[in-house]
Amino acid sequence: MRHDLPPDLAWDATDQWGRDWLKCGHTIVAGVSQTAIRQIWIANVNRHDEIAPCPYAYFRTRRAAMRSVERWACAHAARLRWEVATGARKKKPEPLTREEKRMARQMRG
Repeated sequence: MRHDLPPDLAWDATDQWGRDWLKCGHTIVAGVSQTAIRQIWIANVNRHDEIAPCPYAYFRTRRAAMRSVERWACAHAARLRWEVATGARKKKPEPLTREEKRMARQMRG
């Protein structure tokens, strides 16, 4: 069964290390790569999410891993588009410490 990806989701060419990246626009949202154990592949999803850990699964073939990522992407396409467009899952910067605030005031004069 082939899952046709929406037009804004596409596989990027395999990089020099043999990893495949699924992108939404220009942002990586999932990846497939071979593990150190030959013929075992790992699929990572939600790669754009800087807050939650990236779920992953192991597969016996690259094709099975990519097919699983495509199913996931089709099921979550609307959410992925929104999160990538708005930056909704980016880490918030750490608040400044008292010392950093004091140094900033001194630098301003």
